[in-house]
Amino acid sequence: MAYEEDIASWLEQAREMSEKTEETLSDGRKPMEVAEQLIERCLRYDAANGNALSAWVDLYVRTGRGPLVMKRLQKIIRDVPTAIGPYRAVSAFLRITGKLDLAIQYFQDALQQAEPSLHSVLHLCLSELYACKGNLAALRLSRVNITTVIDPIMQGMLFLEDNDVQGLLQLSEKLTDNETMKYTVWGMMAEAQGDLDNAGKYFFHVSEQEDANWYAYNTLAQMWLQHKNVEYTLAYLESAEALAPNAPEIRLTRARYYQLNEQPEKAKPIKEKLLSLEGCFSRTRKMAQRHLW
Repeated sequence: MAYEEDIASWLEQAREMSEKTEETLSDGRKPMEVAEQLIERCLRYDAANGNALSAWVDLYVRTGRGPLVMKRLQKIIRDVPTAIGPYRAVSAFLRITGKLDLAIQYFQDALQQAEPSLHSVLHLCLSELYACKGNLAALRLSRVNITTVIDPIMQGMLFLEDNDVQGLLQLSEKLTDNETMKYTVWGMMAEAQGDLDNAGKYFFHVSEQEDANWYAYNTLAQMWLQHKNVEYTLAYLESAEALAPNAPEIRLTRARYYQLNEQPEKAKPIKEKLLSLEGCFSRTRKMAQRHLW
């Protein structure tokens, strides 16, 4: 639909604005003000759009307006009770702010009230929270109740928490109409099996596609880090950052890049942030402990 293309374009413009370093633009406006106006335009077209809500949550947290987030998201849920996007935004917000126990209770309560069509997304949100807490037993129990494909990369990462190859295989079989995501999940399967050669081949294939994703770029950057190839590491890392600059997994790769370049003063703050970030998956925290000095 035309408006979906418009929303994607406005969100890209908002992302570019939010990354500007100057305090004031040539027309006197602040970049973050323009970014917020673009995101709000998206939400006027589609109040429950998941990507727009994710960008809105990130902007509000970064500008110190977190207390206003839940009130608006709750209203959207009441207005559009069958939409997935607002629940994903609630999960992202509560993870960012480290309110994991509150978030778990919220989604457990929501499961008791929501329509069955929403159960998969609610279990996805719960599974993310259990992965953050390192509770593999609860993660496995919740994960099996995600019966539809909602966010292939996130769902794949949840299986990587305990290297569940069978779960990744079953996920890939559901991706019948998305070759890029299928290859991404196949790459994750190879990772889970410790087969980095095949993982690299799958992720390289993904990186060559028009709809390449941040996970493939970031994993390729990690692989080139292992070979101490600064040029290729930086190229793939910057491609990943352009798509998901705040993903903890990408921040970890950036810290490892700084470490490779003998810039410990830049790597150390990222490591400290990752180790204290409650909304970070347990696997990523363990990798930070293992790879960063």
